[in-house]
Amino acid sequence: MEDHDFRVIEARAALAEARKRDPGELTIQELKEELTRFRKYVRWLIDLADDAADTEYDEEVSQVMIYGGIYISPADTLKLCEGCIKVLNLVLDSGHQQGMSCPASASADSAA
Repeated sequence: MEDHDFRVIEARAALAEARKRDPGELTIQELKEELTRFRKYVRWLIDLADDAADTEYDEEVSQVMIYGGIYISPADTLKLCEGCIKVLNLVLDSGHQQGMSCPASASADSAA
C-alpha cells in the first residue's frame, strides 16, 4: 500500500466524498465551502509536486524514487544475480519497444 503525505490522504478522501453528491443539489454555501476546500487541496498538491521536482538523488546509491519505481546504482547493478539481470533486461527491452530510451545508456553513448 502506498504511504502518502497527510495532504494527499485528506484530498483523496474529500474527492471520494464529493463524488457521492450531485453539485446541483448543493446549496450556494455548500458550493462555496467545497470550492474553498478544493482550492486548498490543489495548493497542497502543487506544493507536493514542487517538492518532488526539487528532490535531488544521489546516483551512487540505489533508492526508491519519489515518483515511483526504483533506481539501481551502477555498483549495485553489478551485484545482481543472473535472474535479476534477465528481469532488468526484460524491463529495458520493453521500454525500447515502446520507443522509450534508457537515460543511463543514452548518456553513456554520448560520453563515448
